[in-house]
Amino acid sequence: MWPIGVLQARTYAKAMKATLFFSSSTHNINVNKIFKFIMAKLFNLPWSVKRNLTIGEPIIDF
Repeated sequence: MWPIGVLQARTYAKAMKATLFFSSSTHNINVNKIFKFIMAKLFNLPWSVKRNLTIGEPIIDF
């Protein structure tokens, strides 16, 4: 079962048609992936990110 904050974040991301990254700059979680994702989108570069919906791990959903 997903925690309520995760469900709410996923709902907002879907409504905005946005990619959802759970991240932490303090613990360096998904920071590099977010940077690479933004650069790939800005410059139309090929880059694929793996979706991660495993409970207990940083979520990446699109």
